[in-house]
Amino acid sequence: MLVGRALAVLALTPLFLSTPAQADSALAPSYSEQWIYYPDHGGATARGSLAETVLSAHNGERQRWRVPPLNWDDRLAADARAYARLLAQKGYLQHADMTGRAQPQGENLWMGTRDAFGYDQMMAGFLDERRNYVARAVPHISRTGNWQDTGHYSQIIWRTTTSVGCALASNRDFDFLVCRYSPAGNVWGMRADEGGAEVLADARRQGGAGEARRRGAQRRVALLPE
Repeated sequence: MLVGRALAVLALTPLFLSTPAQADSALAPSYSEQWIYYPDHGGATARGSLAETVLSAHNGERQRWRVPPLNWDDRLAADARAYARLLAQKGYLQHADMTGRAQPQGENLWMGTRDAFGYDQMMAGFLDERRNYVARAVPHISRTGNWQDTGHYSQIIWRTTTSVGCALASNRDFDFLVCRYSPAGNVWGMRADEGGAEVLADARRQGGAGEARRRGAQRRVALLPE
């Protein structure tokens, strides 16, 4: 029987900066924590398949934005599992260093009272950010004025992200969920739903001529933060 109220906390990876110049001038947030309290209830929550729940939640939301569905990646899940176990040992949320990841990966973290939440509830913690999300270039993506309030959601719907892998680990008191994404989203100055990185890459490949460059330049202007 759980004692007290069940609680959960989300943590968000720092922004990915697309160029060194942006890195010099950008803000340097670490992560945000949002504690959410839930009514008492007893017993473990039925969870089903983590992979199925993650893909259903992510791809259902991505369909709303008409962006391609994600695939499950066992390598990302293995990386997530290793880090989730480390968090369970530490007992608190902290994002992995970029240098400690097998490849540049996005990362969403969740922590909650052990056995109190189903996988669908964990995903709901991320998807609930939809109510404050604004479809603009990062970091101007939240009605609250703080991009971290919607950054989990923007990573979920990021157009150029193609794969996800998640894992859960627990200690005596808490469950720790880690989701890893590739390629990473939340790129500074880009919009989640427009795939700005692809447009810019196409423009660079085309060099100085052609409609592709003009199209990329127009999109670049639209994606710059105000």
